[in-house]
Amino acid sequence: MPRRPERILLFRSGRHLQTALDALRAVSPSCDITVVARPEAAAALDQAGIDPAHRLTYDRTPFFHPWPFITSAAGRRALAGRFDRVCVLWNGPDGAGQANVDYTALSVSPLGYTAITPDGRVLPRRTAVTLRREAARAALSLAVGAFLGLTLFLPARVMGWRRLVRREAS
Repeated sequence: MPRRPERILLFRSGRHLQTALDALRAVSPSCDITVVARPEAAAALDQAGIDPAHRLTYDRTPFFHPWPFITSAAGRRALAGRFDRVCVLWNGPDGAGQANVDYTALSVSPLGYTAITPDGRVLPRRTAVTLRREAARAALSLAVGAFLGLTLFLPARVMGWRRLVRREAS
């Protein structure tokens, strides 16, 4: 019995669509790729040869955001599609500035997604790594807030009370 082709959902958030398609087909030659894109990307999808049956158009917000995407028609189709792999096309080699797209991909595939860089590298990204990074960022924010509170705001508040007590005593 022939094996069914791998079904891939690709979030087009970068300009290197053909590179991403080539990279995915190198990893999985008989894959079936569906692309999620904004309406402005129709010309790029036509140029890459993506037929309308393999497109999900997301037009609720100007950028990808998890909650608006999940509650949109494109999000419902993405969740109902039961894709084998979810991929994100990154604009840069390290994915800087891609957080909303990455989180949107994680909302469709909670265990992780595959990032594709502009040079065609395929990088698996797991949820645990993202959660650790975000937890570290939150802990750092709390630590900085506590440090500022103890070193700046608490002494200023104490000095304000001392002035108030001196004025009342005089």
